[in-house]
Amino acid sequence: MAFSENTAQKILTSAYELLSTKGLAQVSMRDIAKRAGVALSQITYYFKTKENLIASVVANQFHRLMDKVAPLLEGCHSQEEAEQVAAEYFYQDQNMLRLLIDFTAQALWVPAFREQVEKWQQKATEILTRIPRFSEKAEQTARKVLAGFFGNAVLAVFPPESTPG
Repeated sequence: MAFSENTAQKILTSAYELLSTKGLAQVSMRDIAKRAGVALSQITYYFKTKENLIASVVANQFHRLMDKVAPLLEGCHSQEEAEQVAAEYFYQDQNMLRLLIDFTAQALWVPAFREQVEKWQQKATEILTRIPRFSEKAEQTARKVLAGFFGNAVLAVFPPESTPG
């Protein structure tokens, strides 16, 4: 089988499907190769390490989602509203939410993941800089929006609140 862009995309798609449903620690490169229908050596050819593959998967998904969230943020009038809009959008995809939380937790220990999280802040700052009401404090707002999102993401693991009967 020849190496191609389709092969790399198939690997990324399969990796996302597995990582977002099972978690980073529960998925091996062999699992991903099997799911993608490729040889383990092909994953190594394209991504070198599991860390690089995971970082690529998360970067692709995060940028895709941020591109969709950017227009929603343009309608926000406050940092709190921006946090809420981002959180609501990201909560729509529970698999992606779990992957981002898992990845962010691993960023405490894995320098390559930490660099990727820093790029998220840069991307959010870049988006907010284009919105006049946020441009002066874009970096600060981006940090708070991301911190608020991840802080609120913990709520996704709690069972829904029950209403008193």
